[in-house]
Amino acid sequence: MPAQHSPSGHTVHLSTSGVDARITPDEFGGFVLEIGGAVQSHVDLADPARIRYEYLRRMANVLDAASPDGAPVRVLHLGAGALTLPRYLQATRPGSEQTV
Repeated sequence: MPAQHSPSGHTVHLSTSGVDARITPDEFGGFVLEIGGAVQSHVDLADPARIRYEYLRRMANVLDAASPDGAPVRVLHLGAGALTLPRYLQATRPGSEQTV
């Protein structure tokens, strides 16, 4: 099924799981990813260091505590959602090696 566009977002049917994935803009200029009607992730393309959801903020805090501020890190991401953490690391730790 092709992607469906509307002013309120972008929806695509995921054939492997049989559910819809939807990306909708939020009130602050970011985007929310929903899969099967459940919110999964959020990303702000203008400010990737702004993390909206607590579970992602905690992961970012662990990454920040693991090495000095701004130092590149090497990370393997298992799952990506809206690519919130890869974008965060790209913005806050340039030169990091990331596999998504």
